[in-house]
Amino acid sequence: MRTHRTPEILIGSAFGIGFVPIAPGTVASIAVIPVVYGFWIWMGAIGLWIVFAACIGACIWSADRYEALYGKDPASFVMDEWAGQSLPFAILSVWTNPFVPEVAIGCFILFRIFDIWKPGPIGTIQNRPGVIGLAGDDVLAGLVSTAAGFMVIFP
Repeated sequence: MRTHRTPEILIGSAFGIGFVPIAPGTVASIAVIPVVYGFWIWMGAIGLWIVFAACIGACIWSADRYEALYGKDPASFVMDEWAGQSLPFAILSVWTNPFVPEVAIGCFILFRIFDIWKPGPIGTIQNRPGVIGLAGDDVLAGLVSTAAGFMVIFP
């Protein structure tokens, strides 16, 4: 049996998205937007919080097994991108429609900037062991991008 066909690998790679050969984190960050939009249409703001919570749960459930098979913080583990990218949409949905094009594009761009750049605590938490290091930087990038988004949306 091939190791990437286990449930943990399927979930951790966001259903195989993590195995795309170029920029898997960016591809995963784009791929989650239709998912969160669907939950927004279906359930409103609570749906976005459900997606975020489910992504965090998926990270916790799959991280240890994934790292055991692929090493520390493998590029193909992108469920953390799903968690981090869904967070700004969830937070902003409390105050505004996060799917107005300029807000949605801003959420994506700001999240990718902070996730790649990893300033301050975002970069520091990545060095922690286990799921905290694996997903913590993406969640912090999501929080920082949300704060930056608030400054743009509500000056």
